Amino acid sequence: MTIEINGMTVEVIRRNIKRMYLYVRPPDGHLEVRAPRFVSREQIAAFVLDKEDWIRKKQDQVREASARKKEPELVTGGRFPLWGVDQRVVVYHGARAGVLCAGGILEITIPPDYREEQKEQVVDRWLRREFRRRIAERLPVLSQQSGLSCRNWRIRDMKSRWGSCNTRTHDITLNLQLVRKDPVYLDYVILHELAHTRVPDHGPRFRALMDQICPEWKRLRKELNH
Repeated sequence: MTIEINGMTVEVIRRNIKRMYLYVRPPDGHLEVRAPRFVSREQIAAFVLDKEDWIRKKQDQVREASARKKEPELVTGGRFPLWGVDQRVVVYHGARAGVLCAGGILEITIPPDYREEQKEQVVDRWLRREFRRRIAERLPVLSQQSGLSCRNWRIRDMKSRWGSCNTRTHDITLNLQLVRKDPVYLDYVILHELAHTRVPDHGPRFRALMDQICPEWKRLRKELNH
């Protein structure tokens, strides 16, 4: 069983045990709770919320450790996921820094004296432009389809959540890392955060609204968080 608690997706596994146990699993930091069969959903939620600060920190640690184990992406021959498709990386030296993606190839041009962190900054700026372009295309469409709208939106490179909504101002934030995922997940996260402009929590009214505006949301949420 999978439940959502304050924006955290938690996999609940029932066992013949006497107490609850919480695990933050690599490589993506997803949550697993092993609970006695007699424990209620409300008790599980309280158990998780009591440890939320620790969970967020642990998720960051797990994800950062997993990222360090990966092969370098921004080198010739590396693979860089963009909108759910792996692009083959080719790095060139040139007078002007820039990025071009076409035909399954991500071309990165940098001056010969650029350090690794400068190369990463070049790619980060390009990714943000790509992400903004896609959001600017999809947000008006999804707003019209759902009948929901936000006041402003922004991009952040977040570690522990795919998006957030300020339910007071109706400003939404979207995680830059969605640029690596299939575009269908960006649509889901946008709709999720738009739904919070009407319903601030994740209770029955929120779930009913998501069923209406994004019928596949439960499947998409599960795929995205695993």
